[in-house]
Formats: sequence, structure tokens, C-alpha cells
Amino acid sequence: MSNPKGKKNAQKNEKLNFFTQKNASNSEAERGPYQDGADEQTAGNIPNTGPSYEGQENMTKTYLDEAMNTMADKLIKTWQSSIGQLRKEIQDIGSRTTHVENKLSEYVTGHNDMANHVATLEQKIEIMEAYVQGLLRAYAPDIPTDMLLVDRVHRVPKPRNLPDSILRDVLLRAHYFHIKEAVLRASRNRTELHETYTTVKILADLSTATLKRRRDFHPVKEELRCAGIRYRWGTAG
Repeated sequence: MSNPKGKKNAQKNEKLNFFTQKNASNSEAERGPYQDGADEQTAGNIPNTGPSYEGQENMTKTYLDEAMNTMADKLIKTWQSSIGQLRKEIQDIGSRTTHVENKLSEYVTGHNDMANHVATLEQKIEIMEAYVQGLLRAYAPDIPTDMLLVDRVHRVPKPRNLPDSILRDVLLRAHYFHIKEAVLRASRNRTELHETYTTVKILADLSTATLKRRRDFHPVKEELRCAGIRYRWGTAG
């Protein structure tokens, strides 16, 4: 009678041997042709034509260094050009700023001089207004103060043939016509004035047409003077 347990063990050993041999053959195939001593010696005689790892690393480092140096040179040239352009623009801006500051200084000086001149003119105008008011009051003391209004007062050009010692005439325009007539009538009759106004002589400001007519009337005036006939010009005109 056969033993079933022994039969199973024999089958198990056969399977184990089968897989073990197959694995061994696979290991030999995986080892390749250079696993034996002779094959390794033959493989050692084959020349290595490709670069080693260290050689490749050195070549890569050299290439990167050259590329970085080239890029750095380009950047330096670009920066130098840009910096030079910026320096020139800054110098131009500085020159223009200096010019503007000088002009502003001139304008400020001119403005201050003009302001001082205007202040001086205002003082002179105040003095002249007070003087004119006093002059009109001296000739016509009965006229109310609010009626002594003057539209303008200014000097007139002096003829070139007159010497510099002769003062220029002053033109005064009264606001009210009857005030002008009253002052002119008073100036012909009044002889006593304050010493401030003794050097002032009030005359009517005649137009060019009126002066021409008076010149044309000169022969008649001479005949009247020779005949002893007194005459007087009117103040209007």
C-alpha cells in the first residue's frame, strides 16, 4: 500500500528543483557575457571613447562660465550706455534748472523794484492829491470839499527847445465844469495866497483849434490895443 504523504513530498521536491534550476539559468542570462574571469579581462581591453562624468562636468562648467561672462559683458556695456545717457540728461536738467532759477531771481528782483516804484508813485499821488486839494481850496474856499473832484492830474511833455531848468506844465481836469470856471475866475482876481502856492499859475488848457483861432485873431488884437480898447479872452474853449 503506497504512502500518500510521501508521494506529495516527492512532487513538492520536484517542483522546487524545477524552479531553482530555472532561476539559476535566468541568473546566468542576466549576468551577461562579462561575468566570467576571461570575459571580464576581454571587456577591460575595450577602449572608452566617450567622456567621463568629470570631463562632462568640466565642459559644462566651462560653457556656463563663458556664457555668463559674455552675458555680463553685454549687460555692463548696456548699463554703461544707459548710465551715460542718464548722466547727460541729468546734466541737461541741471543746466535748465539753473537757467530757470536765474530767470526767477531776475523776475523777483524786477517785481520788487516795480513794487517799490509803485509804492513811491502811490506816495507821490497822495502828496499831489493833498497839494491839489489845498490849491483849489486856496482859490475857492467857499466850494464844498465833496465838489472838489479831479478826474486826472499829470504832466505834459515839454518842448525840446526849452531848457531843463523850466519845469513842465501840469494838466488838471476838474470833474465839474462850474468848479473849473470858478477856480479860473478866482485865479485872475486873487493875489494873496499861501507861500506854498505863490509859484503856481493857473491857466486854461485850450485846444489846438482854439489856439489857432487866437493866432488868427492876432491882427485884430493889435488894432484893439492901439485904439486903447480893453478886451479879455473867455475861459471856455
